[in-house]
Amino acid sequence: MKFDKAFSRELVQRFHMAKRIALRQGPDDSKSTRLAPRPRAKRHAGTQCLLVGGVEGAGKTTLIQLGKLGEMFPGVRDIQSQRRAEQSIRQGHSVVVETELSNGRMREVIERTKARSAFIYIFLDSPMTALKRMGKDGANEDFRMRWFRSIGSVRWHVLHAEQFWLFDNTSSKVGQSPHLLAHGSNGRLRSFDKGFNPWADIALMDFWMK
Repeated sequence: MKFDKAFSRELVQRFHMAKRIALRQGPDDSKSTRLAPRPRAKRHAGTQCLLVGGVEGAGKTTLIQLGKLGEMFPGVRDIQSQRRAEQSIRQGHSVVVETELSNGRMREVIERTKARSAFIYIFLDSPMTALKRMGKDGANEDFRMRWFRSIGSVRWHVLHAEQFWLFDNTSSKVGQSPHLLAHGSNGRLRSFDKGFNPWADIALMDFWMK
């Protein structure tokens, strides 16, 4: 897959800026080699939050509608908005949350509730692809910043999810499963198709730049 050269110059700088904004991490920690998640407090027994993340137009709803998530997570059937997710988790329900991950809200929910989480993220090859799918102007600066903040959130959720899967959905046809880029558990990368999607390479740089 060819990298979108229109964004090559600003990629790393804007990625780290967005990561600090979205995850409230303060100083740039891109050179950190600490891959293990932080020790966790006791979690609510039996609860689970499945996050399906990706920018608008990535194909989150389509992936959910394929029905395969029900096979992977038979106990998670209640699709919730970010706003209602925390209340549902505290009530002991297992939920699916479809989110852009551009505002840090779901990180806060998981930190407060200590809910066991699984994480799925869907990448595209460029913001232009997403904008084209939505019929929006390619010069949409607000969307571009949400794109960078969303990708900047991936690392935290990968580190804190019990299991995670990252997909590329750039060229998937209707009814076809997206390409699996990476899979892992408990902050450890088990498989990674490095080089297939440059944005995934950036999001997971701490895992392979050692």
